[in-house]
Formats: sequence, structure tokens, C-alpha cells
Amino acid sequence: RAYSYRGIRLKKYPVIGFLTVFIFQGALVFYLTYTTVTVPAEQPPFLPLLLSSLLIGALYPLTQVYQHEEDRRDGVSTISYLLGKRGTFLFSMALFLLATAGMYLLFRRQERLNHFMLYLFFLLPVVLFFLYWMVRVWKDEAAADFRNSLRMNLLSTLCTIAFFITLIIRNK
Repeated sequence: RAYSYRGIRLKKYPVIGFLTVFIFQGALVFYLTYTTVTVPAEQPPFLPLLLSSLLIGALYPLTQVYQHEEDRRDGVSTISYLLGKRGTFLFSMALFLLATAGMYLLFRRQERLNHFMLYLFFLLPVVLFFLYWMVRVWKDEAAADFRNSLRMNLLSTLCTIAFFITLIIRNK
């Protein structure tokens, strides 16, 4: 509520608003889940905490990219508004690449590079749609619309869930 509630409106502070989502919807959610299901509860490893935040952080600005005009009228300066439409795509790409490099490190440390290859396989549709959408926005910024943002969010969510469910099933 603090993010959008007009009395507080963290959304209007681009960096603080982004970091709030990055930390609390990324690392904190992983931390709470990990400590809840790990018996006995133990300190979660740092890299998965960071990866959770990077994945959320990569997708989150893309959910704002179509709202720049509305945000401007409302006096709100989101991270996407601050970066601009092209900058939003570049920022999201950078975070996604960092998350992918982190996944490689994580699975390499665990000697499970087959899991990394599976990650790449499941995220390929996300990457392809992201690049397709980015090229369209480069040609015409009107392509940074709600429909494409929703499609990106849905595709990313479904592919990520499918990846983790596959890992769970394969590890039983």
C-alpha cells in the first residue's frame, strides 16, 4: 500500500520506489519462503536472494513503461519514467543479463549446469518476446503499451514458474 497510496506514494520516488520492490518483492520473499520451508530454519544463501531481486527488478520497470504520460500528469516519477522508454528496456536487459550470469554461477557451483541449460530453454520465449517488443518500441514508442507490458509479464511469469516446477519434479 505504501507504494501507491497517495498519502505516502513511494512510487513517486524513482530510486526508492524501485529499491522497495527490488528488495521486498525479490530478496525478502525468497528469504521468507526459504526460512519457512527449510527445516531447521537456516540462513539462506546470498546468491539466490540477489537473483530473486534481479529477476523482479528486470521485469518491474517494464510494467511501468506504458504509463509515462499518466505518471507525468500525476506528478509521479517512476524508475521507468526516469530512464525513458529506451532506457527502461536497456536497464531491464542489464538486470536480466546479471540474473542470467548469476544463475550460471549458482548452478556451476552446484555442479548442475544442466539446470542452467534448462533455465535458458524455459526463458528463451521471454528473451525473444522482450527483443521483439524492444525493437518495436525503438521504431515506434507507442508500442510501449499496456497490452505488450501485460504479455511480457504473463510470459515471464509462466516461463519462470514452468522452470521451477520442472526443477522440483526432476529433483524428487
